[in-house]
Amino acid sequence: MSSSCRRSGRLKLSAALRHTGYRTLEDRYRKQSIMISSQLSVAKRHDVIGESTIADGIMHRLLRYAHRIELKSESLRRKNWIKLCKF
Repeated sequence: MSSSCRRSGRLKLSAALRHTGYRTLEDRYRKQSIMISSQLSVAKRHDVIGESTIADGIMHRLLRYAHRIELKSESLRRKNWIKLCKF
């Protein structure tokens, strides 16, 4: 799968991955910590997860007691790429 497909968020989770992720979150919900790092916005995660009922359950368990940090600056990779392209 191309990296541009992954970056654009067009990747969809399979049913098996959705259910495994849901079960994992259900087991850890309010018992253990979960740390997720993503370049995908929260608004687009429903699209990637797929099935709306499972997506709602997953997002509820992730965001209910979450501490979110959203960075809103230009990507360092992009800045470095621009510098390299100036030659």
